[in-house]
Amino acid sequence: MEILYEAFSPCGGYKYEISRRRDGLFDIHVEKRYTDSDGYMPEDWFQYLHMPDMRHVADSLERAKEIGDECLNNLI
Repeated sequence: MEILYEAFSPCGGYKYEISRRRDGLFDIHVEKRYTDSDGYMPEDWFQYLHMPDMRHVADSLERAKEIGDECLNNLI
């Protein structure tokens, strides 16, 4: 699915992505920044991974942004 919108927490530790489903609804996926703790990747390497319990659905892009912003506010 194509990402329509993404926003990051002020610290950069979290973000959310919004994509449109086939049924016209919008998925909001909250993600957490992970770094390599095993030492195999360079020191500044990171990736964002989905937080499965932080997935939401909305009926409009505006409402999806509101939900995503609220999720980020609750995580920091």
